[in-house]
Amino acid sequence: MNDKEIEKIQRYIYKNSYSKTGEELIQYIKNKNAKVSFTQEEWNKLLIPACSGMLPEVFEWLLNNVAKINENGFDIVTMIIDSQEFRLEFLKMRIKLLKILLSRIEKKYYTKTINFALMKACWFNNIYVVEFLLKIGANVTFLFDDGKTPYNCAKKYGERFSDYSLYNYIKNYLKENDLKDTAIFYSKKDFMGYSIYKI
Repeated sequence: MNDKEIEKIQRYIYKNSYSKTGEELIQYIKNKNAKVSFTQEEWNKLLIPACSGMLPEVFEWLLNNVAKINENGFDIVTMIIDSQEFRLEFLKMRIKLLKILLSRIEKKYYTKTINFALMKACWFNNIYVVEFLLKIGANVTFLFDDGKTPYNCAKKYGERFSDYSLYNYIKNYLKENDLKDTAIFYSKKDFMGYSIYKI
């Protein structure tokens, strides 16, 4: 299978992430594989739309059956937390994906992986995801090889977008060791009825 063909399958999965069930998309993947027999590399590429389309059922099926992750899962974390996301319901889906991934990470990599996920969540201001990661033991002052910490990333976000909500949230957490419920940041509703981020 050439790159264009696998990209076509990726686009189909992503575009239909809202209109079709996980079961339907899994069957679509099975049907395609029956015709062409995906290579290991092609199976792994299907993780991309499963993450960006926020499809935990498809993601879990791929990991259970055919796709493989790197030891620390950093590449998958980057697929899951790849952008700003202001809808609470979709952030909950990101957390579902993270839980599936973290259940498959070797113990020796677990701490670094959750800290890497925290850094990505801080960079993109995913406050709800930050709360989840702090609850399971992520460290906002963990120093990566490039000199960055999740705390630094939260500050950078504030500087870039003049929104210090996450930075202040973390600062308060470090001071009081108390995790406030971040759902309060998502009190506004959009025209589709989603709970969205509001400063």
